[in-house]
Amino acid sequence: MKKRRILIQVYSDFESLEYLDQLKNLNLYIGNLFEFYLPEFYTNIKKIVIELVNDKNYSLVIPKDLTLEVCTIRKSFDFLKFDLLNTEFKKELLFEFTFNCLNEVFEKLNFDLIELRDTKERIIKNKFHFEVNLCNTPLSSKLNTTATLIAEHYIEFALISLVIYKDNFEKKIPLFKSIPHYFMYSQVINKVMWLSNDVVQLLNKEKDFIINISLGETITCLYRSDSREMEDIKSELKFLTQEILFEI
Repeated sequence: MKKRRILIQVYSDFESLEYLDQLKNLNLYIGNLFEFYLPEFYTNIKKIVIELVNDKNYSLVIPKDLTLEVCTIRKSFDFLKFDLLNTEFKKELLFEFTFNCLNEVFEKLNFDLIELRDTKERIIKNKFHFEVNLCNTPLSSKLNTTATLIAEHYIEFALISLVIYKDNFEKKIPLFKSIPHYFMYSQVINKVMWLSNDVVQLLNKEKDFIINISLGETITCLYRSDSREMEDIKSELKFLTQEILFEI
């Protein structure tokens, strides 16, 4: 048994809903909040699936022990009430629903309920703010500077930015918007390093798309592949992102 971060997926297949796209976005957003705010656990469980069910008084948790890698809870959700609320109250309704589902799962699997409640309070205290540090450069001793790639999650997208830290100064350079899921944006940029004393280099997972960013915020792109054409790489980037905020 190893210590791991448990994936949290909030899911619904109820199609006859006016705000279906908004519900899907909120499902992903709330699932991400709990997934990254919760600590890692020593468990065989890799994923908890929370399924919103359009039946009254329905509740089922599978499995009831720690032997399987995926735990699923199916529970009744008030879709009609969700339809009538504004975005903020929709978020709060789904957040409370997800917490109650996780509480039921944690109780059945003998997980720490206090940790779950503390996680809920941290999310509320931070006003649902969700930011992930993806990767960063070592400290440049000559410039006393570091560069960190971050993903700020919102309901409809994640904003990926490079943040330059020097002494008490911070400069944020927005790069692209993506579907708000780690799998998508981690394909676009997978590594950050210093190319020189004043240029940060970012590489995609395949290392055939390169972004060089100077501390003066000049951005240049390079394509380096023996197996893929430049247009193929560009097509992949456009597929993985919602909006690219620099010239490719």
